[in-house]
Amino acid sequence: MTIQDLGSLGEIIAAVATIATLAYLAAQVRQNTRALRSSTFQGISEQMAQNVQPILVHSEISALLIKGMAGIEHLAPEERLRYQSFFQMTFRRMEAVHVLSTLGSIERDHVRGFELSILSTLHSRGPSEWWQNAKATFNQSFSAHVDSWLEENPPLETHPSLGFSMSESADRHRPGP
Repeated sequence: MTIQDLGSLGEIIAAVATIATLAYLAAQVRQNTRALRSSTFQGISEQMAQNVQPILVHSEISALLIKGMAGIEHLAPEERLRYQSFFQMTFRRMEAVHVLSTLGSIERDHVRGFELSILSTLHSRGPSEWWQNAKATFNQSFSAHVDSWLEENPPLETHPSLGFSMSESADRHRPGP
């Protein structure tokens, strides 16, 4: 074997090693991407659960949210502030989910359940009023996405995660004539 043959063999070995290294790195990148997406989804799930926590712990908050479904005008000033702050916090989290989905950090179909749970509340009067007043404070892409979602999805008979009609519940808490 000549030196030229040894050089050619060395080049072949180097090429195979380079391909093996690139394949290994590609596998590591895919694994890291899956882990990052999993972690992102877990974080989002925990943040969404934080929205529910006050409702579970403080019955006055659930009563306030149900009362507000009938319309913001049915709320006293301090109730209105709490109601609007609750929705602001909830929709800021949903906006973050939208941004993460847009950036590819979370799969679009993984977001659907969060959206259905939260955006369906906008078909009730109070949340709809809140959204019309607040949407300018959100990312334009998110606001357009929510408005598009509302146009494409008719009101549901019952809230998907609550199992009761939001309008009937709000009617029970609406002040009489």
